[in-house]
Amino acid sequence: MRGGFALIEVIVVLAILGILAGITTVSFSKFRNTDVLEGNVSSVLSMYAKARENTVSSLENSKYGVYATTTKFVIFKGDIYSEGASGNEEFVLEGGVVLKDINIFGGGQSVVFERLTGKTLNYGFITIGISSDPTKDLDIIIEKTGLVRKTE
Repeated sequence: MRGGFALIEVIVVLAILGILAGITTVSFSKFRNTDVLEGNVSSVLSMYAKARENTVSSLENSKYGVYATTTKFVIFKGDIYSEGASGNEEFVLEGGVVLKDINIFGGGQSVVFERLTGKTLNYGFITIGISSDPTKDLDIIIEKTGLVRKTE
């Protein structure tokens, strides 16, 4: 009898290693998607908080709002969003994250905050998720008080 490995043993070991590599890759990909989604949602929440804070503090004696599109969120000055206005501040969603749904009272894509109180007439929710994974969605709630939070 000779020492060494039979061809079948090598094939079995390679198959097991391939399966383990596949499982690891899928798990890592799901973890990465969750991490990317959470990071984008955190940035979007910060955009709404900043617009509300600018309004409550009467920065430049104006109201501020946030305009949402499928791929970006924009802080704007005034009652109405104007694309390309000089004071607009954009955040572009990254890593395959998109705005999947928007349901704002009164319709539209903008949330404008009231001076001094920070309240809004544009309350509702938005859903942000991974475009390639329908199971990876998070909702952001916009309350009448102007407070914005993600669902748990």
